[in-house]
Amino acid sequence: MQTIPERQRRVFRIALLCLSISVGLVLGAFAGLLLGLNRHSSSVALPVLLGLSAAFSTVIMVVLIPLMASEERNLQRRLDDCDSAAMASAGGAAWPAASAVLVRVMPARRRATFKTALFTANTPERGVLPVAVRLPASASPQTSSGAWLRLNPADPAVAVIDPYATPADHANAGSDPALARLNRVQRGLAVPAGTWAGPVLIGVAVAVVMAALMALVAH
Repeated sequence: MQTIPERQRRVFRIALLCLSISVGLVLGAFAGLLLGLNRHSSSVALPVLLGLSAAFSTVIMVVLIPLMASEERNLQRRLDDCDSAAMASAGGAAWPAASAVLVRVMPARRRATFKTALFTANTPERGVLPVAVRLPASASPQTSSGAWLRLNPADPAVAVIDPYATPADHANAGSDPALARLNRVQRGLAVPAGTWAGPVLIGVAVAVVMAALMALVAH
């Protein structure tokens, strides 16, 4: 089972790779035509913009939206399995406990009985790690508020609220020094620097190859 940061990096790379390839194809084709036909760049500015718009729209509709929907379904399935396992084991009483702080609460669907929240937990085995947790639909916790979680031993991406922790326990969890001054990557709101390098380099390579092919065809 992958952690949330691992899934985020995977989705980011796939999305950026698709965008880079599509942009590389468009820019490479127009650059090749300019070189092959010896035309001025100003004469193809509008076609380039139209081509880029079409490329971005196609990638968003064909790749990004289905990809994000698939990731959401996968996360909800894992949360379903986590809740079922917790109910079968006395609320996860034997699961590892971890202090955590709330990062964000995702908007709930109409008539939904729960909300999906993202916490950053100080886990015993993996250190600081973002995890997803379900909250009651009526809950309205404040960002950065503390909580004690029970970590699913079979899935590092999901957890449940510790049913045996008192309100005071939850409040004290937010004072864990390991959860202070977290950056956006640690909170699960960004991917590490450098994750974009591979997809962008592939896009550049595609643009160069496409430009060379179109220049040959134009000649």
